[in-house]
Amino acid sequence: TRFYVINADGSGAPLQVDERTGSNGVNSPEVDISADGSRLITVGNQSDYWIVRAVNADGSNLHPVITLGRYLGFRLSGDGSQVFFLNPEDFDLNSQHYKAGLYAVSVDNPAQVRKIVDRDAMAQLYGVASDGVRPVGTAFGASRDSGRFVFAASIPDHGVRVLLVN
Repeated sequence: TRFYVINADGSGAPLQVDERTGSNGVNSPEVDISADGSRLITVGNQSDYWIVRAVNADGSNLHPVITLGRYLGFRLSGDGSQVFFLNPEDFDLNSQHYKAGLYAVSVDNPAQVRKIVDRDAMAQLYGVASDGVRPVGTAFGASRDSGRFVFAASIPDHGVRVLLVN
């Protein structure tokens, strides 16, 4: 799979900014762009891992940001400085354990992972045990300023609820 940037007005030639290849190919490639148009993230699955890479819109500074075993969705912050990801299950990253939830990672310093909301906080909101609480669905939204997020979560005894996180 090849990822290109093109000018909206049709001027100039398409610029290839990333390519995903491998022995298993790339399944379900995804891309997101910052609100200011300066940076993109590409997401591809290789060998049962999801690899997120960032690249400037001019094709420079292509680099890996994060690799996960499972996820539901990725979004790039408005200014392109952070990648937000929704994870449906507990996971380990950089020798740290994280619970299912919504997280942010710095594009320029991927070792900095920040919890936005996890299953414990979602469970507390509904007064239930956190076992079984998890984000669901494949899409979520982030406001342009990255101050608000919306996603769906499965809450035991309450079904699927859409949550707005400030």
